[in-house]
Amino acid sequence: MDRRNDYLNNFIRFLFILFMPVLLLVDHLSSFIYLLLTMLGVSLYFYGDKVKFLSDEKKVFNWFLLFFLLSVVSMLYQHIVNGQFYPEADNKLQVYLNFGVVYFIFASALNLEKPFFVLKQSLVITAVLLFVVGSYEFVILSRQAKGISHHLVYGDVSNIVGIALLILSMFEKNKIYKNIFIVAGVLSLIACIYSGARGAWITWPVVMVLVWLWMKEYRTKILLVSVIVTMVFIISYHVQSTGVAKRIDQAIVDIVNYKQGINKGSSLGARFEMWSASLEVIKKNPVLGVGIGGYQPSIQNITGNKIAASYLSPHNTYINALVTQGILGLITVFGLFFSITKYFYSGIYSKSDQTKAISYIAILLVFSYMIYSLTVSVFDGMALTTMYVYMTALLIASYRKEEQHEAC
Repeated sequence: MDRRNDYLNNFIRFLFILFMPVLLLVDHLSSFIYLLLTMLGVSLYFYGDKVKFLSDEKKVFNWFLLFFLLSVVSMLYQHIVNGQFYPEADNKLQVYLNFGVVYFIFASALNLEKPFFVLKQSLVITAVLLFVVGSYEFVILSRQAKGISHHLVYGDVSNIVGIALLILSMFEKNKIYKNIFIVAGVLSLIACIYSGARGAWITWPVVMVLVWLWMKEYRTKILLVSVIVTMVFIISYHVQSTGVAKRIDQAIVDIVNYKQGINKGSSLGARFEMWSASLEVIKKNPVLGVGIGGYQPSIQNITGNKIAASYLSPHNTYINALVTQGILGLITVFGLFFSITKYFYSGIYSKSDQTKAISYIAILLVFSYMIYSLTVSVFDGMALTTMYVYMTALLIASYRKEEQHEAC
């Protein structure tokens, strides 16, 4: 029996380490791994004797369940009451189902002896692969780094991984590991630059300012890393072939043109159109929204805005929640963010460096998603949704194990 448990533990550990590295690089494999972790979590939850959820953990994960259940309710409401069923609803529900199985992913994470060490391994491997693949696409193929996903998702994930690794480096006492985390973190942030994801570029300095304000004792290290990444960005800006300057200049042109009524279908102009058109839809469906998958047809029917109706979502998580799930949907989105922040907030004042590192990573993960949400519907895509559940489950499992270790 012990040998079987060892095999099971090693297999779960392998799956958790592998999930993030293949998320943006190998089509469908990450979804298969996520399914395996869910199935293993189901067996551990119903037949294992180790899985016991604490009340504070339930307060976090219940928001995940609520988001999923509300999406089902809003879809059924539109179907039964208004006779509306949107073809895109099936795709959205498949994505939101990842929130519905969060307890089982967490059950698998709790089975790990050292979940935080598993997360560290996964982050380092992911950073190196993101940099290698991003360099190949950016330098050799002369295109924005994106892997098998969208370049915005590639940039967002690279940014999260880079920030997490730099946080780890500040609390790591082993010099070898510390240097590995610093190098891997910088490589991941360079991959973020390769992606051309302007939202991620904005997120990084905002997050680093927060870190600077919070972590006063590490300001020299923060400054050093910030200077390194900033220099890489400045060099990339002045090297024309990188396309970084073009992305920034294009953003300025898009804003100017939109104000003048020119080219409203540009990257930023289309977002402004989507957001303004969404407000008209929200006014008519304020409580439960139009149902998941209903953004595009509702925009077309209510506003007739062809630019806004050419997209499947409004490229803003908060507006998307209001459109598809109403004010209740917006509340659940904030619940997904603030419940995690509340859970980990006391950990940043812990005497344990490991607990501090876990807490800072979790809170900065949330802040990063909150900023991404201003220009992207982060929970409408499989990669960013599963990433959020995966990171949350591993971080809370790590936090519990560290608290147990401190209590001994």
